[in-house]
Amino acid sequence: MIRQRTLMAASVLALMVASATGCSAADAPDDSAAPSANSSESGEPQVSATPAVEPTTAFAGDDPACLYGTWTIDQAGLDAFYDQIEQLMSSQGVSATITPVGSATLEIDDAGSYTWSPTATIAFAMAEIQMDVIVGGTLNGTYTATPGTIRTEAEVDDRLEVTATVGGQAVDPTLFADQIGGSPISDSTFVCTDHTLELSSTVAATTINTSLYR
Repeated sequence: MIRQRTLMAASVLALMVASATGCSAADAPDDSAAPSANSSESGEPQVSATPAVEPTTAFAGDDPACLYGTWTIDQAGLDAFYDQIEQLMSSQGVSATITPVGSATLEIDDAGSYTWSPTATIAFAMAEIQMDVIVGGTLNGTYTATPGTIRTEAEVDDRLEVTATVGGQAVDPTLFADQIGGSPISDSTFVCTDHTLELSSTVAATTINTSLYR
């Protein structure tokens, strides 16, 4: 689990978001150990046969098939993401401190659908103003992918739950609910391996990266 609309919403939440069932390569057995030897009737050592190792198939880093499964962005991933957002805002002349707590999952299937499930609290402080946002629930949608790129097509079933307070007072989150909890895919490039997914988007000529794992 960054878009221009996230920056416009004070970059409160644009979580991106692993464990892809169809993308992990099997671990090869360790055949580095010396083979066992048994004495034959002639006294010559007889080496036991080593079982054949089944070949594994690795996906190319830009193969859309590598996307399929459930990806996770954890606390460390959120921290790294929002560090970049703070730097981006600073480059635009806006001083802010963003403190996220939580995680999120992004399930991507091979039929062009995804499910986004964030569970996070984001504290946003700027110019003596404190805003706290809590995001939960799920968002189902559709996507398209080509080698190295993935983008949202439509949001089909939005069941995200967003609450917010400013200065300790509850505010109506409908004005920015989509910006802070909307589709995590948006329009991104990706690099995928057996265990990691790197999503990258460009905002204000700056590349924002989000790292997920499975």
